[in-house]
Amino acid sequence: MAFTARQPPGLGLWALELRATAEFLGQVGLFPVEGKGPEVEVAYELAPRAWGRGYATEAARALVDYGFGEIGLLRIVALIVPDNARSRRVAEKCAMTLEGPGRFYGLDLVVYATSRLR
Repeated sequence: MAFTARQPPGLGLWALELRATAEFLGQVGLFPVEGKGPEVEVAYELAPRAWGRGYATEAARALVDYGFGEIGLLRIVALIVPDNARSRRVAEKCAMTLEGPGRFYGLDLVVYATSRLR
């Protein structure tokens, strides 16, 4: 993904692996919404075998901390399919609050957000 000068460095997707075994669990990251921003999205997509074990929450919290602390972001959003209760709970555990519906990536989603000023 190419970033413009307005977009901070350090954004992208990373593989999420189980530390003890290096088993691939999915991908997580911070990146500009719809590839162009200006908002930055925290994303987490894990294999079903990894669901319900706290991995998504742990990764998302680390990414939010990284985004605010290392990159200096002021706001981070999560864009979630409305009926994905697990993903919504991850966003809530990351101190994100529901802002309402939005249309992104050609989909009707719900927007959760948090800011560094909280």
